[in-house]
Amino acid sequence: MCKTIEERRSERKKQTAEVFTPPKLVSDMLDKLPDTVWEDGKTFCDPACGDGNFLIQVLWRKIA
Repeated sequence: MCKTIEERRSERKKQTAEVFTPPKLVSDMLDKLPDTVWEDGKTFCDPACGDGNFLIQVLWRKIA
């Protein structure tokens, strides 16, 4: 029997203690940053990037 995505995530979380921030929450958090963080030349670092949700959304915002 195939496991659902949620079942696989739950097992992985138990095994590795990894918790990923949902894209909607990432977006809401980035919306709260001041406009100055999006100026040219600013660098973003996520030392615990996991699957890269924060860095991906930062990239898309900087491109836009």
